[in-house]
Amino acid sequence: MTTKLEMEAERVEKIPMERAHRLPRFPGQKAGTPRNVMVKLSFWKDKDGIMSKARRIKPEGVFFMEDFSDTVRTARAKLKDLLVKAREAELKSYLSYNKLVVVDAENKRNVYAYDEDTDLVSALRTTFDDGLLRDHEQEQESISDRDDSSKSEDDK
Repeated sequence: MTTKLEMEAERVEKIPMERAHRLPRFPGQKAGTPRNVMVKLSFWKDKDGIMSKARRIKPEGVFFMEDFSDTVRTARAKLKDLLVKAREAELKSYLSYNKLVVVDAENKRNVYAYDEDTDLVSALRTTFDDGLLRDHEQEQESISDRDDSSKSEDDK
């Protein structure tokens, strides 16, 4: 960590860790590739500092990821389509835990979330009309209509 994140050795040694261990190989992982390492730090501030530095430096061959629950990972995956569309529209956008934040040129924010019960993305707070959600809903409806029509043809 000292070389990849360009941190002083004394600073790294002072970061208290609760535990660190290698994870089992995931299915299909080659025997020669190193396994992932799970690290639990004692203080959120240390974790945030390391994650922030890793995002800025982007060290080669080392990846830092948060360990989200399955529910949060599902929500983030569903919001990713909308994130891509926002970035294509040249709007600043980012995922924050299980929410998508889209910012316009005047720093007005729209916040979106995935509802697991309805399987839909909805706007929690909107301050401008970006049209992203409307376009996304229309696209999801057309996909749903195609799925329904193929199911009804299979029933015949």
